[in-house]
Amino acid sequence: MSSLKSLLIETSKKSKNYKVLIKKKKIIYISDLIQPNNTHLNQISEGDVVALIGDFDKLTIQNFINLIDKKAIIVPLTKETKKDHKKYLKVSQVDFVVNRKKVISLKKSKVKRGIIKQIQKKCPGIIFFSTGTSGEPKAILHKFPNFIDRYRYKKNKRFKTLSFLLFDHIGGIHTFLFTLFNGGTLIIPENRSVDHILTICKKYSVEVLPATPTFLKILLLRKDINKIMPRCIKIITYATEIMDSNTLLNLCKKFPKIDFRQKYGMSEIGIFRVISKSRCSNFFRIVDKNFKIKIQKSILFIKSKYRMLGYLNSPTGIDKSGWYKTNDLVEKKGKFIKIIGRNDKVINVGGLKVLPAFIEEKINSFDNVLHCQVYGRPNPFTGQHVEAIIEPKNFKKFNLTKLNNFIKKNLQSYMRPQKVELKKVKISHRQKKIFYAH
Repeated sequence: MSSLKSLLIETSKKSKNYKVLIKKKKIIYISDLIQPNNTHLNQISEGDVVALIGDFDKLTIQNFINLIDKKAIIVPLTKETKKDHKKYLKVSQVDFVVNRKKVISLKKSKVKRGIIKQIQKKCPGIIFFSTGTSGEPKAILHKFPNFIDRYRYKKNKRFKTLSFLLFDHIGGIHTFLFTLFNGGTLIIPENRSVDHILTICKKYSVEVLPATPTFLKILLLRKDINKIMPRCIKIITYATEIMDSNTLLNLCKKFPKIDFRQKYGMSEIGIFRVISKSRCSNFFRIVDKNFKIKIQKSILFIKSKYRMLGYLNSPTGIDKSGWYKTNDLVEKKGKFIKIIGRNDKVINVGGLKVLPAFIEEKINSFDNVLHCQVYGRPNPFTGQHVEAIIEPKNFKKFNLTKLNNFIKKNLQSYMRPQKVELKKVKISHRQKKIFYAH
């Protein structure tokens, strides 16, 4: 396996003036990233666990490349998760914290615990943290050679791509590496608001816009969206949460010339190639030969050589044969599957299983609903009952009586929310709904 730096050198030989990144009008060429080991990193040795705080900027990426070259184990972090950094450092057994040219040495643990020992001083690694939609975030360890192997095979898709997902997210790293090794250019926004994203896309002629369903729903709210939507955008990809059918259909109608593509992946197993049944369909087929799937009791299992080694702070969830239980519930139609919910979020109402995503999709189709979040509450008679938080597009014009009538017509009695709160649904810095922890 070639190192990351050697792969970059190989790429640079083919195109010396290759523009890798554009951020705040600053153009970063591939030659800018291939630098001798930064002197401020001299105290870091192979096998050290290093928290790297930053974004997709020149110095942070240089640090990233040089730390990989040192066979360090990297924990990518961003300022957006600062409140959790102390916890992340402890779980990951971090030896050094690097923030641009500032290096802080922590008390080194001579002997690392758990699975870190499997790769320490053998090969570089990378640790991601789950978003923690329910419970504590899990620390996910990957061998970096396995992680990067798939990016060696170029597809020559030289797109200008917006960097929507952040530096500490597997999707953000995936977008960066995929764009880098395919000769594309990554455009880095200063924030992820709709207005700023559209402005940046137009300014730099962005062709590919990765996004979340939540972001795209907010996008549709703009009354002038047909006028301000940049014509340069050819592809919009969506992932990280379930896209409801109504929103997808509205997007397809609004923007008939844009190709909408569903993506699928997890921090535990990586990002892999899928093909949607159609432009406006939630059903997709996995076409990546490096991934195998099976379905048991509607739960999706995945097997791949690109999977994680395991969790640092939790049982692996991988059986002896190498199958990872995703906990994603799927509906199957021929060779295509559709994610319909999470097994760990199923609501049990008197022995009847209720999928929050199913109810959310129904309520989302009601006029004047922007976001809907459905969850289960303990019930002394039925075990659980359904409740919901609804954020209207316009609070003043929202008719709760009409909504209740709509729910009675479209949902069976055990699925109907016993309580509905009208309030804003919390959105994370990743432009995802934050799970309501009841």
